Amino acid sequence: MSIINVVHDPTDPREHVEPWSRWLALAAFVLLITILNMDATVVNLTIGPIEEEMKSSLKILQWVISIYGIAWSVFVIPSGKFANKFGKKKMLITGISIFILSSILCAIAHDVWLLILGRFIQGVGAAICIPPIYGLVYDKFPAGKRGFPIGLLGTGTGVGLAIGPTIGGFIMEQFPWPWIYYLNIPLGILVLLIVLFTIRKESQQVSKSLDLISSLYVALIVLPLSYGINNISTWGLLSYQTLIVVVLVAAGLVMLHLHSKKATDPLIPKGTFSNKLYVSTLIGFMFLSFILGTVLVLTGLYMGNVLGFTTFHNALIFIGFATAFSLVSPIGGKLSEKMDARIPACIGLGISIIGIVLALFYGLHTTTIYLVISLALMGFIGLSIAPYNATMLKAVNRLTVDALSGLYNMCGCMGFSIGVVISTNVLVQVSNAHLKKMLHKATIVIPEKAQAEFDSLITSAHRNVEEIAAVTLLSKEKILYFINESFLSGFHASMYTIIGAGAVAIILTLLWMKVPAVSSGESNK
Repeated sequence: MSIINVVHDPTDPREHVEPWSRWLALAAFVLLITILNMDATVVNLTIGPIEEEMKSSLKILQWVISIYGIAWSVFVIPSGKFANKFGKKKMLITGISIFILSSILCAIAHDVWLLILGRFIQGVGAAICIPPIYGLVYDKFPAGKRGFPIGLLGTGTGVGLAIGPTIGGFIMEQFPWPWIYYLNIPLGILVLLIVLFTIRKESQQVSKSLDLISSLYVALIVLPLSYGINNISTWGLLSYQTLIVVVLVAAGLVMLHLHSKKATDPLIPKGTFSNKLYVSTLIGFMFLSFILGTVLVLTGLYMGNVLGFTTFHNALIFIGFATAFSLVSPIGGKLSEKMDARIPACIGLGISIIGIVLALFYGLHTTTIYLVISLALMGFIGLSIAPYNATMLKAVNRLTVDALSGLYNMCGCMGFSIGVVISTNVLVQVSNAHLKKMLHKATIVIPEKAQAEFDSLITSAHRNVEEIAAVTLLSKEKILYFINESFLSGFHASMYTIIGAGAVAIILTLLWMKVPAVSSGESNK
């Protein structure tokens, strides 16, 4: 019999907590998730100063950004098992402590490889925190009252990703780059103290084993997959590197499946993928993360490259997105407890698609108010993410919530990364094709030695056109006009990609994400 069951056992032991303790703990969880997600985007602003200080190549420094998400994706599923084995509170404290210590390591690092190591350990700490947070919300809030708190967790995710550049821009204007990591220390200690004093130690062990073999297979799947997603645009879809990634991932999946069939207490609980409601939340959450990642990255590129905004100016405009997301996410969670969760999920997707449609009219001189309004509408995706999170908790039980919230979060990370890769590839391919068409129409021939550099200017944040102007005899203004028009062509094509993903997400939500009727015991739980 599957241990995955939508109908919960009302006799399961529950931790008795005072209301103030419950909400104080939730506030700490939201702050922690905000910090963890903020660290995924705040570091982008440090690459320039680090490159100058450490004399390292940009190719190596990209690992400072990507290794955090890779470590998070690899360790978040095993972390659910650790929480089952050793207790949610203990693992949450461990994760926070690792995150704080690794932030210190990042701040004092004077070697790029030491910094990359620190970022990797940061990602491990972040991954360890996620399953216990979802599990503790499950434990502390009864069924029927989890929608609002789970919506607040969603707020932490969206706001953290969106305000990362804002916080980073402010710090970089006032302090050296290590202060981006020093900021984590007092905030992490605050969360740690709240967790220590508001959460009781669990008295019951849920898992008997850690299933380390499955953890190795998960690493074999996620590591090459994450690395491949980040590099496929460079390799090419039919390259031998891509083939190696496909073989490794396929081998990992086969071995994980065979091992899980024989294991008595597998890493991913038996019956997980026959639980239609849970699987629907996995797929839907990947689509939502796809949209979220694409919106954050491409609109930031547009404002920086075409409108010429500074990073800090970009970040200030993103406050509209973050504000809308933070306001509607808890509302979406609350509504999902009062009505069919598909209703707020589809409304949120519909409104965010309207914002994306407005982005189709971005031009060379888009006004700030238009940007803020369109991004605020896109922020309504928070109204969709919260019902998905709440429905995921309805699809699991006390025994599986830690492990399956980890898998759910990993799928979100993959969706985010895939969205960025696909949309930026569409942007580059369409932009380059449009640029060639414009040059041909104007009967302008670019010398071969300048062509690659000309193409790279389309997505480059640092547009040094003097050299191109000297070689092509074109004016700087003419070059920038061609490049910006080409960028807009690719940007609009990418927006159509997101609109398509949003339409698919709405259809899947309507068809799949239907919560079955539950027993009366569940309503009292």
